[in-house]
Amino acid sequence: MFERLTSLFNGRSLPSAVRVVASWDDGAAADVRVAELMAKYDIPTIFYWPYNLATSLNVTRVKRFLTLSQCVELAQNFEVGSHTISHPHLTKIRPAEARREILESRKMWQDVTGQPVESFCYPRGYANEEIRQMVADAGYRQARNVAVGHLTAAEDPYWTGATVHVGIDRVEYNGVPWAKYARNMLRTARRTEDATYHLFGHSWEIERDNNWAELESLLRDLTS
Repeated sequence: MFERLTSLFNGRSLPSAVRVVASWDDGAAADVRVAELMAKYDIPTIFYWPYNLATSLNVTRVKRFLTLSQCVELAQNFEVGSHTISHPHLTKIRPAEARREILESRKMWQDVTGQPVESFCYPRGYANEEIRQMVADAGYRQARNVAVGHLTAAEDPYWTGATVHVGIDRVEYNGVPWAKYARNMLRTARRTEDATYHLFGHSWEIERDNNWAELESLLRDLTS
């Protein structure tokens, strides 16, 4: 179905001379369509999934999840990262429970997919130094938050930000629509030495707002 694409956020130099990588959170059913687009434009991609997909604390937002068999299929072609077991806000639960969510979800996804799981994403970005240390102790090599506006590597691999959250007009964009902000950041990246353009999002948001055409237009610009 796809050629295997992996990254660890190293990316690959595309014709634009900007490294482009992507990550997608939550495990919505529309991840299948996202995967097709990532393969079409040859973008190294990580999918961050909570292990208990359909019963996660995110169920009221996501509504339709991947099946486990779909996860296994996608894992043959894309990197899988952990998004905990049940998608809790990690700083709002007991440390012992947070540690279990972080450690056990890695083991679960490795057992199911047969692939190494080396990257973690903090649900909704909730983390502190204690949580970040738990992620490192669990054997992950890196972790992503939900911050945007970044084009260079993070000093702390366990606190990696992204460039743009696609599909959502965030307050950090200062009133600029997401698609325009994304292209503004692309122009900046092309003027920045050793830039990495990291787009992240949630396929259920793209599906909900029917932003597929706008997303693909951005992917064309990123890889041209």
